[in-house]
Amino acid sequence: MSSLNRILLIGHLETQPDVKATTNGDLVARFSLSVPRPDRGEGYQADTDSFPSVAWRQVAEKLQSFQKGDWVLVEGKILTRTYEEDPAKGRQYITEIDVRDVKPLMQGAETSQSNTFAQSSSMVSKETAVDDKDFNFEEDPFAQKASWDPGKLSPGEEEEIPF
Repeated sequence: MSSLNRILLIGHLETQPDVKATTNGDLVARFSLSVPRPDRGEGYQADTDSFPSVAWRQVAEKLQSFQKGDWVLVEGKILTRTYEEDPAKGRQYITEIDVRDVKPLMQGAETSQSNTFAQSSSMVSKETAVDDKDFNFEEDPFAQKASWDPGKLSPGEEEEIPF
């Protein structure tokens, strides 16, 4: 069974990826990904969430060509780790995205608060599909496809209510 810990995020690089080599020569990249929340309508200020992220080896090498502000599709998993540096502070917890792949969407795109998830997700092209599946981010997967109309029941036909 494949892992159930999987996340896909569309956002912009809030920080320039910091790519370094470890003591054994592996590349590691750390960056912060800013993801806009869906628009809640007029009168609400658009919010964003910031996700600390880390990528290793080939993905870290790929991130060397990215710049702060670039829009990307990130695929990975949520990772929580702990450490105790100072006994007086106690155990410290870190939650971050362990990046498995990153795809460019737009480079140097405007990163204003007015960008919404719907706007950013419409930038995805077929090449950004994960696991060779074609995703249509503009199609509502929960939209009712049938042409059933509850007001047009046949005489004597009762509506089945599950409660």
